[in-house]
Amino acid sequence: MNLPLDRVITPFEDPMLDIQLDNKSHREHLQKKASDVGIKIIIVDSLSGSNQRDENKKEISEIVKFLAELARDLNKPIILNHHLNKASPNDNSKTIAINRLRGSSAITQFARVIWAIDAPIVNEPEIKRLSVIKSNLGGMPEPIGFTVKEGQINFIKLPTEQNIEKQEDKAFQILMNLLI
Repeated sequence: MNLPLDRVITPFEDPMLDIQLDNKSHREHLQKKASDVGIKIIIVDSLSGSNQRDENKKEISEIVKFLAELARDLNKPIILNHHLNKASPNDNSKTIAINRLRGSSAITQFARVIWAIDAPIVNEPEIKRLSVIKSNLGGMPEPIGFTVKEGQINFIKLPTEQNIEKQEDKAFQILMNLLI
């Protein structure tokens, strides 16, 4: 994506060494490296890859709390990548809600803003939507549409969503009608 790799800094000399945020010495190393005035933003990709804790248990909140405190203390933004659960077959919602985030609700507890990316149009998966699903720093802006082609991000007018009924949806509805 044409990132200036000469300006990307990893926590360790070996860029292939994964940081483990449940390791005290790794956290201390990250704190020291991130406090450098030349560091403008910290990106952790991803939550599940940066620790060995069970993301479905409250214990994961210690990792997220550490990152929130680091952002506050250094006055620098931290982007923490995480993943959504798969949508259930009977999910007809037009937006992503915070309950779609994978793992414990403790993960979202310390975040000030949570963004979500999805592909809202079934037959056009290249079209992505960026939505704010939590914000206690300001309002909730309208979602933004975009595509990524040949390493370039192209912002687009988000088309109206198409609700295309899939075979699974039809089968689910038939079974629900039989059971009710």
